[in-house]
Amino acid sequence: MQAKIFTINQQTYLPMRILLWLIILVGMVLFSWKTCTDQELCCDDQAVLSSKMAEGVPPLAATLPTKASCTTGYVCFADNSCDPIFADNFNQNRDSLLALLRNGQKLTITGHYQSGETYNGSSTDLGICRADAIRRKFGSSLADAQVALSSQRTVGRSLSVYDRVTYSIGAVDKVVVDKTLIYFPYNSTDKLSDSEIERYLDDVASRVKASSERVQLTGHTDSKGDADYNMGLGRNRAVVIRNYLASKGINRNKIVVRSEGETSPRATNATSKGRAQNRRTELQIIK
Repeated sequence: MQAKIFTINQQTYLPMRILLWLIILVGMVLFSWKTCTDQELCCDDQAVLSSKMAEGVPPLAATLPTKASCTTGYVCFADNSCDPIFADNFNQNRDSLLALLRNGQKLTITGHYQSGETYNGSSTDLGICRADAIRRKFGSSLADAQVALSSQRTVGRSLSVYDRVTYSIGAVDKVVVDKTLIYFPYNSTDKLSDSEIERYLDDVASRVKASSERVQLTGHTDSKGDADYNMGLGRNRAVVIRNYLASKGINRNKIVVRSEGETSPRATNATSKGRAQNRRTELQIIK
C-alpha cells in the first residue's frame, strides 16, 4: 500500500508562517510586560533611579498647570515657582483640615521642591515659600500658634506639580528646619554614588558641625519581602547616610538613626512607581 504524503503548497505555507511569527511576537510582548510589572525597577522607574543627578536637572513640566488641571490636587505649583494655583475645591479641603484640628495640635504645612529647581525669592527656600503661600490662604481662620511651616527637598526623583505641598496634624515636639528625601534602588543601600546627593550631604555636614543642630535619619522600604527584613533594610539605608556624614566630621552623637521599614509608605505599593517612592531615607535637620 502506498503511503500518503501530505504537502503544503506555497500559498498555504506563507500565511501560516506569518501567523506563527505573530504568535511568537505577542508572546514575547506579554512576557516582557509580566516581567516588568513583577520587578521593583523597570521601565521608566529604572531609568530615573539609575541616572546620575549630576548629568542634568530634573525635567521641567511640558506645560504650566492650570486651575482646571489642578482639580485633584487642590493646589499646584509650576517648576521654580512660588505662586500657587488653587483648584475650585481648595476652600472645601481647607475647611476640612481646620475641622480636624484639636486643642494643642498644629497644622504643619510642608512645601516640597526638587533638586534642580531654582528660586531667587526673599524667603528661606522654595519649600518654605510654597508653604507660606498656602498658609496665607487660610487667613485669620488659622492662628499663628496653630500652624508650623516646613520645607522638604527631594533628591533623586522628579515631583509632579501636584506633589508640592502636604499637610499633617499633630503635636509639634521639635522644630524641623530642613527635610530631604534620598531614594534607593530596590533591595539596595547603595545610593551615595550620585554626586548631587554627596554635595548635599557635604553641605549638611558643614552646617551641622558649626551649629547646635542635629540630624535625624529615618530609613524606609517598599512592601516587597519580609517585614522584619525590611525593618533592617530601612535601618541600613539610614546607617549608610550616617556613616557618610560621620566621615565628613559630624559627631555621631548628633545623628539619630531610625527605621520604619515598610510601615510608612509615601505612595501605593501596588505599582512600581509607588514602590520606588517608598524606598528612601528621610533626612531631617532639627534644632
